[in-house]
Amino acid sequence: MQATPLQITAVIPVKDRAALLARCLDSLTTSAAQYGAANIVVCDNDSTDDSVGVASAFGAPVTVVQSHANRVGGVRNDGVAASPQADVFAFVDCDCVVPRNFFAAIADVLGESGAAAVGCEVLSPNDGHWSERVWEPGKGMQWSVTTAATLLHLASSIAGFAAGITLLFRGQGPLAGAVAALGLLAFPTMFVVARAAKHRRMVPIVGGIALMSITFLARLHGLWSTDREGRVLERNTLMIGASIHRA
Repeated sequence: MQATPLQITAVIPVKDRAALLARCLDSLTTSAAQYGAANIVVCDNDSTDDSVGVASAFGAPVTVVQSHANRVGGVRNDGVAASPQADVFAFVDCDCVVPRNFFAAIADVLGESGAAAVGCEVLSPNDGHWSERVWEPGKGMQWSVTTAATLLHLASSIAGFAAGITLLFRGQGPLAGAVAALGLLAFPTMFVVARAAKHRRMVPIVGGIALMSITFLARLHGLWSTDREGRVLERNTLMIGASIHRA
């Protein structure tokens, strides 16, 4: 640990997640008490439940700020703007539970390595929805399923594109576009619908499908990423050795 500890501020964006937020803040305040030089900023995005009340009840080192941004990145940025004294920012989602050594591990790895950023493994809950667990390495069947789903998504996209080209040459332009889009978006749409059913609320459908399409492409890239790319990632973003658990 450095003689003068790094001042670390955890920024937690939240919207209508009071129950999950309580568990998250329990773990963060415990870790902050152990580390000593940590603050926690809860950035509320116009919640209609008791999220603000839950966060306010914790008192120091928890501070609550309001954000009217329409994207989670903007909400996080408002939390950063409210903490000019911080040396380091830790972005934590409100459905995550951190280990006791979370802040200390961040400070230790930054101090020892000189890295510009650090990260950690995020573990999904054992009782979580399958669409949340499939992205986690080492989950056995879930990991196999997501690998298969990624390859099927690739096959579906290629098949849709090929069928679209065939229809286009037959003079069926509108149908060609529809078939190509279906091949590209079928699997991401399934994931968005699954998450909406899990959380029993509407999600931004277009944005959600676009995000899942990007995620599938990133996952596909990961299947064939080279060892050199892995070493580059390892050099610039170090793991802190403290796994976060999603609630």
